[in-house]
Amino acid sequence: MIPVMYKKILLIILGMALTLLFLEISLNICSFFYTKRFTAAHTEEAPENIYRIICLGDSFTYGLNIAFEHNYPAQLEKILSVQYGGKKFKVYNFGYPDFTSEMMLQKFKNERLAIKPDAVTIMAGRSDGWNYRTVVSADAGPRGKSSMLLNSKIAKFINIMICNLESRKKKAGGAGREKNNSKNFLESAASKLIEKGNIFRSRCDYAQAIACYRQAQDLDCGNSTVFLELGRCYKLAGQFDKAQHCLAAAVEAAPDNLEIFSELDDVFIKQALPETAVTFYQKLLDRYPQNAQVKTRLYNAGIVLGNSFFFKNKFGQAISCYSRAFALDPASNRTYLRLLYNMAIMRDTDSLFNKIKMKLSVFNNKSKSPDGLNAKDRALFKNLQGLVKICKEENIPLIFLSYPQQLLKPMQDVAALYNVTLIDYRSVFKNKTEEHPREDYFLADGHCTELGCELIAEGIAGEIGKNLNPNRGAIFE
Repeated sequence: MIPVMYKKILLIILGMALTLLFLEISLNICSFFYTKRFTAAHTEEAPENIYRIICLGDSFTYGLNIAFEHNYPAQLEKILSVQYGGKKFKVYNFGYPDFTSEMMLQKFKNERLAIKPDAVTIMAGRSDGWNYRTVVSADAGPRGKSSMLLNSKIAKFINIMICNLESRKKKAGGAGREKNNSKNFLESAASKLIEKGNIFRSRCDYAQAIACYRQAQDLDCGNSTVFLELGRCYKLAGQFDKAQHCLAAAVEAAPDNLEIFSELDDVFIKQALPETAVTFYQKLLDRYPQNAQVKTRLYNAGIVLGNSFFFKNKFGQAISCYSRAFALDPASNRTYLRLLYNMAIMRDTDSLFNKIKMKLSVFNNKSKSPDGLNAKDRALFKNLQGLVKICKEENIPLIFLSYPQQLLKPMQDVAALYNVTLIDYRSVFKNKTEEHPREDYFLADGHCTELGCELIAEGIAGEIGKNLNPNRGAIFE
């Protein structure tokens, strides 16, 4: 006879198992119909004499929480129709909330034969973290029972809940620290002067703003925020030398502040003097040899300077710049590719191109993602590779789109390795939100407003306009 207590325990275990089984079946049914709905292929014939564009993406492409006619694919169609009145355009919005890069790739495979697109854009990656199926598909082969458990809908649901809780904790902690810091800072006279200066700066009254920041600097000369705001104001006023000097002082006060480095990048971009950037960051690296941000900036500045020499046919100087950048980051495939390409031009030999193939494994079917990527990033890398392969085989121009405030490394790597056009919207939105209220371009949940979507559409229209010619595929270099 089984004791009553054991019977109760068995019944509880059985009840929990049945409940989990019911939840798993329910979630799979919902997932099936959701995926079926959004990945079903169009049956309509491709319209004649119309330039057709497919926009792949997630909720940013879909246009979450705004009217459908205001999302960027819809605005892209209007902008192109106005700019090129003699040509007809049809833009297909294949953006759906929570769509992963794997789902986008499958959607494109289903749609391309019926639609026969003349161009394709993709904004992908942020939703990949919510779906283990994409991660599993990115790895070589199954992982057995543990993979089956991780791939269950309940496991994915639990993962989402855990990630949400962790995210809320981080935001709560960060908000608490920021609030305390702001409270202490607002109590000082310097803080009030900075706020006053920000008001003048928003009105483009840079002289008054600079005067306020200077007074705040006298009160709190060691505060990096004062130097940052003053440097930003000088930048907007076009006084780039003074902006550089102030931002350098800000780095001295806060060597790890990413916002300061972003402002410095913008100053050097506006000056279009990569030599100045290289010299500046080299001095910073001598002072802070372990600072990863300084190394990254010096590396990027070296690449930009090398590119400027390259386009002037100064290959020797270009090689020197790429070599120094390669020394900073020996694992960089992008630098290695550019370096060997320049050397091949100078020496007129094919042997160096063979080294490129061996080093990067880009020109064969067994190309691998760069080392150091986690499972989610490897999934995005491989799915983007799959999209690039199809588009190149069928000679369809492809454009990668960054998110308004984020450029994912796998997309950047694939764009660099395959020479795919990449529109980086980060600086565009950063400049706009400096000049105008953030609420003009972003909703409370971080998605774009109608005006934000217009910025994205204008960027795509500019690239599409470069390729409205009989030579399809020109977006690929």
